[in-house]
Amino acid sequence: MRELTATLSQLRQAWMIGGKAQAPQDWSALFAGRTPNDLDLVALTGQAFQFGYVPHQSGELKFETALPVLDAPQLNAEQRLLFQRATDRLTKNARDLYDAVWLAGVRGYAVHPLDWMPASAQTPVPAIYRPWQLWMERIEARAPGEVITPETWSDWSWTERRAAALELRMQDLSAGRDLIAAVAAKEPADKRADLMRIFWHGLSVEDVPFLESLSTDRSDKVKSIATALLARVRRNADPTDSEIELAGFFSVKSKGVFNKSKSVELNAIKIDAQRKRRLELFDLAQFLPFATALGMSEIELLDAWNFKQAEDVENEFVILVTRTGSEAAIAALLASQSKQISLGPFAYSNLISFVPEAERVPMYKRMAVETSVDLNQLDKMAMPLCGFLDRVTIEKTSGWKKAMAENKDAKGQDESADFGLIIIALSLGILATSEAASWVISQLSNPAFPVTHPIFDVLHFNASLKGIPAP
Repeated sequence: MRELTATLSQLRQAWMIGGKAQAPQDWSALFAGRTPNDLDLVALTGQAFQFGYVPHQSGELKFETALPVLDAPQLNAEQRLLFQRATDRLTKNARDLYDAVWLAGVRGYAVHPLDWMPASAQTPVPAIYRPWQLWMERIEARAPGEVITPETWSDWSWTERRAAALELRMQDLSAGRDLIAAVAAKEPADKRADLMRIFWHGLSVEDVPFLESLSTDRSDKVKSIATALLARVRRNADPTDSEIELAGFFSVKSKGVFNKSKSVELNAIKIDAQRKRRLELFDLAQFLPFATALGMSEIELLDAWNFKQAEDVENEFVILVTRTGSEAAIAALLASQSKQISLGPFAYSNLISFVPEAERVPMYKRMAVETSVDLNQLDKMAMPLCGFLDRVTIEKTSGWKKAMAENKDAKGQDESADFGLIIIALSLGILATSEAASWVISQLSNPAFPVTHPIFDVLHFNASLKGIPAP
């Protein structure tokens, strides 16, 4: 072995200095009497390194446990092929292939591990993939009823820790708060912030001491969440400089002759720096003291606010209400939109995020019909909700009407020329029910785009998933 090492070292050294390497005498039989060239020597040297030096394991070999079997039916062979085509199409159009994973999960199916696996144990995925994520972290599934404690916190994966803290908070507000208070300092900033968001569930004055202690946290994000939580529970009406300055961007006007009412109108601005400052102040302000600065209560300000102003102001105002307003203020804002949606798509979507998930689907359906949202935007706003738009709702949307108009002029030769139609097909591939997906294909297909065209791949996959009924 030492002779082989010395020989290979001489050959490599000769090549490194640009010289001509000489084959060892005992290799001459390998060349059948001819003089070897450098390529011959390179080939033999490579083989010598490959077979003469087998890497030795650094420690004891460990056998991986088998990938857990999920508690959901797996896609069959036909559905697997459609899933592969759908994810290829989503990726080609710069869309997230996770959309197809969520769609399958909503219908009660699990994808094949050779077709997709979670990128990491922290990746947000349907709950059916929890055993895979635990397997990726080399952690055995917890026994039913096992409770996390501050002492065992580090023994659990982050996925389990976060879920257990949320579950404990939902069951016992005080116990959940005590657990998070005891362990939050052990986590990095982004995970501490995630734990703080759990306090939106059952927020009360009893949480104030802990939330106040976060004023010295190292993370600005954690401090921002704690401030918003405190604003929700403390209800301090005294405006600070931020609320007073923000109020200066608006005017309270009276309207009507006999039944006079108030209207809060946006003042005109002259330079872009004023617009940027106004948006900064929305981030700093709290809703109740802002209402006080305008001489109103929260509900009076909601009644008087003119939502048909600049879109960025509308969005920031709704975020201000949902971030720091009282539960009564959020309920009032939701009630104001119950008969007819007056908010723009982005503001309304932000409002929906404060509604229990089970109640969101009807609101997204109304949003699709009553606002100017296009289906591509709706797809992104609603995720992980998907597969809920029925045929009747789709036909009422402005996006569908536009798609049908474009369909008459579809070329089918250059996809860039029919980009709008393609985006509609992709979006409805994620948003439609399985029955509606089949109907969409029949309506959009034409000589330029036959039913077998790749733009319908996501719709075909959707149509094949006839499992759990859509919400």
